[in-house]
Amino acid sequence: MGQTATWKKPLKPLLKIIVSAAALYLVSRKIDIQETFEVIKSMDFMWLLLAIILFNASQWLSAKRLLQFFQPIGIEIKYRDNLLLYYIGMFYNLFLPGGLGGDGYKVYLLNNIFKTPVKKLIAALLHDRVNGLFGLFSLLAILLLIQIPENVTTYGNLMLFGCLLAVVAYSVVMRWIFKGFSQAAFPAYLSSMGIQGFQVLTALCILQGLGLQGDYILYLQLFLISSIVSVIPITIGGVGAREMVYVYGSSLFAIDQNLAVAFTLLFFLITALSSLLGVIPSTEKLKAVLLLQTNKD
Repeated sequence: MGQTATWKKPLKPLLKIIVSAAALYLVSRKIDIQETFEVIKSMDFMWLLLAIILFNASQWLSAKRLLQFFQPIGIEIKYRDNLLLYYIGMFYNLFLPGGLGGDGYKVYLLNNIFKTPVKKLIAALLHDRVNGLFGLFSLLAILLLIQIPENVTTYGNLMLFGCLLAVVAYSVVMRWIFKGFSQAAFPAYLSSMGIQGFQVLTALCILQGLGLQGDYILYLQLFLISSIVSVIPITIGGVGAREMVYVYGSSLFAIDQNLAVAFTLLFFLITALSSLLGVIPSTEKLKAVLLLQTNKD
């Protein structure tokens, strides 16, 4: 039994790497690789720097949102400490996707320190993720209200209806089924809208830095669609999934494939660089700080 579990441990990250590699291979067959890298090389550094700042602003707000789901289960943790924990989790999710993972690490550490039941911790993290997903749906609905892509009017209207229906369904489910988190749901939902707003601004900076001459709304709609797709845990940090959405959506949305893929690669680079901040805080030091805080309380 133990040997089987040990053998299966590296299988999940290996499958993710294979899926990401296969997706990137399919994308490479659809684009001009040299031209894509020429587009990346043309990126204005100041716009890239602003994009990095805005992306991290979205993560700072994400750490704040997570606190809103920790409070109903009795976890009182300072924002600064939770932010450090959040960045460590980002690093684990991107660079160590197998084994414990970012969420698994948070559950392990907080259970160890606060003695909060694992089920409650998992529920809080799950609600945090789901809340963020419906923030994505909401912002996509707003962009679709502004402009439905001409070539896919029917699909665009269906997407708009689906987004609005999903948001309503989430509100009902939180109010009547998950009552323990219902009070946190709306403030967290507002945070999710802010988070996605920062992410859209990040995308706008990248597109501006790449010298986009076209319809920003279409690129941003695909960006949000690709963000929803990348939530599915079948790739490493969404690599491959985002590119596939842009490449196969470009024919419908009438956008530049090479610029779109350059955009997704730069967005991943920003995500990776930001996640490396998770290496800075010492895990043992953070644990000691949290224990000291708990003892004082």
